[in-house]
Amino acid sequence: MPIDEPVKKGGFVYFMTNQAIPGHVKIGSTRLHPDERARQLSSGTAVARPFKVIEFEWFEDGVLLHAERELHAKYRQYRVPNREFFEIDVTPEMARAALLEVRNLLAASKPLDRDLVWLGEEVLTYLEKNCIFGEGIKIKDRKGKDMWFGILSRQKVRPASEGAGR
Repeated sequence: MPIDEPVKKGGFVYFMTNQAIPGHVKIGSTRLHPDERARQLSSGTAVARPFKVIEFEWFEDGVLLHAERELHAKYRQYRVPNREFFEIDVTPEMARAALLEVRNLLAASKPLDRDLVWLGEEVLTYLEKNCIFGEGIKIKDRKGKDMWFGILSRQKVRPASEGAGR
């Protein structure tokens, strides 16, 4: 298949590096061949050096985005906020092992369930950064087991100029 031809029923999850951004790796997905995606990312004048694909794997449509999300979750502690960049050095062998691990994980689980877990983790991370946890209440889960549910309240900080009295 020519590298500029879109993949019809799936896509690739890739690891890329760029010499201008040492110590970082880009983990993403594309329907194009990853070498073509690297060329697209490198074509802008804001990029000093071209991106280099270090490893990639093809996934079917049903799991393509789940595979990318699993890798983002695996490396979440190294993630540059709101970007597909991670502050880590990854060798081709490490990338290949991570892609194989994700392939095996997705083959053994239901992607919908994994996606809900991932979404829950993302929501909790956001809430922890932007909300204050208040009182909790005890509720029962579907199996009747006790669990605590935290009540959230967003704290808005008033500028000092507003003063304490209203």
